[in-house]
Amino acid sequence: MARVSRLISFSEHFGIPPERMDELGVFDPLLNSDTPLFIDPLLLPFSQHDEISRGAAEQFREHFGKVITLIKRSTAPGDVADRSAKQSLTFPEVAGICLGYGSATVAGSGSGPQMTERLFRVAKDIVTIGYDDPSLFPVLALLEDGIGPDRISDMTATAIDDALYAFTQRVAQALGVPCERYLSRKGAPYMLPTNPCVRRKLPVVLVPLDILRKLPIATDWDGVMSAASENTQLRHQVNTLIGQIFEARTKEERRAARQLVRDAAMTNAEAFRTVVAMMDSVDKTPYDHTTDPDGQIFWRRLVRNLPAEMLDVTQQHSVDREEAHRLVGAIIDRFRFWLEGRRFAADLWDRNGKPRPEKTAQRMFFMVAEEICRLRNLDITPEADSGGGPVDFKFSAGFDCRILVEIKLSTNRAVVPGLTTQLEVYKKAEDAYGAYYVVINLGGGADVKKRLDKAWAEFDWGGKAPSEIVVIDGMPRSSASHRHRPQGELPV
Repeated sequence: MARVSRLISFSEHFGIPPERMDELGVFDPLLNSDTPLFIDPLLLPFSQHDEISRGAAEQFREHFGKVITLIKRSTAPGDVADRSAKQSLTFPEVAGICLGYGSATVAGSGSGPQMTERLFRVAKDIVTIGYDDPSLFPVLALLEDGIGPDRISDMTATAIDDALYAFTQRVAQALGVPCERYLSRKGAPYMLPTNPCVRRKLPVVLVPLDILRKLPIATDWDGVMSAASENTQLRHQVNTLIGQIFEARTKEERRAARQLVRDAAMTNAEAFRTVVAMMDSVDKTPYDHTTDPDGQIFWRRLVRNLPAEMLDVTQQHSVDREEAHRLVGAIIDRFRFWLEGRRFAADLWDRNGKPRPEKTAQRMFFMVAEEICRLRNLDITPEADSGGGPVDFKFSAGFDCRILVEIKLSTNRAVVPGLTTQLEVYKKAEDAYGAYYVVINLGGGADVKKRLDKAWAEFDWGGKAPSEIVVIDGMPRSSASHRHRPQGELPV
């Protein structure tokens, strides 16, 4: 179960203006929580940083070229070449890289023996049919289920860790950040910053912005299909070797098309080269950190502008159930004021006028909540899962005092049923004392509010305290919000 008391960015801890990180083209990581962005091996040759475009690209090909050589040399299962190849296909997460789906941790597990065996088996099959270029490894994510963005990113980071260490060393020196001596996987020494937010001594490994994506190209099947279909010559080549796969529309049809591609690719080297060409046809653009459509970066800059009155809470004292419930309500009120009164709701939208994902609102809420919780000795656990699925936030002050907060956008199709189904499951799983259902209005708010009111009034709460509904205006203009308070309005 994840528990984070406060999110700390690299720039904040080391006293560096975030804009300076942008100038250097460096991702500003959280030191105590992973960020769901990933290193894409297909972007390495296009990086503006020499350590990556030259060093990392060459190290990637060298690492996987060695694997292919070992696979060819192996004559029997378990021989020296077989064992060496599998060892080279074991990818522990590079310590300190702070990327992936780790949520409230920066110490991921990397790949296990089953994944290693799977990678080896499929790679051997491909080499056997006559394709022996290192580019086969990123393609595996398109062909094999279970090889997701974390694995592709870990595979790449492991293969290029010397390049990442060299990049970090140069950037840290330019920023004047204190460093200590660390060794790369190959034993080369580098001077790197130390992460102050983990128990064991780990470096902070910085990553260029221009090799990060929301999802590596190799895991974006729909993107690969779309790009390939727009290339007339490639489309004809694919149709000739694989058949008509571009007409797939439904999820089932796309799944069948993917299996068709896999079956064809594993048949002969020419078909596999076609799949490589399909993937290579995708535009090689990294995650747009300027417009930040998924809200992965911008919200960290907001910490510096957090109004002082947002943290204006009374002196710390013991918190009972009623006080915890009141305090969570107060946090939500501060969050509402931040969005409506201070007009930070504009940050719920990207520069193209499109709503950012629900995670953006959740992160903004956490920014408001974490400092107040620290001052009032109230635990906050993001995405707590006790068996009924992960609720967005669990607040607790002792075993019998759990308050849940679920945050939804009005554009979420499940926004209304989420109140009486999803949240009720969470409440039962957590044995919660109370719960808040916070809806951010990004359009259609009046209708959503009306439907929520109806669902709330008609639901059988089983004699227990109903969840409290809070609707907050998330449009880039100020508006009043509405709340059900069955027990009366509680003061801040």
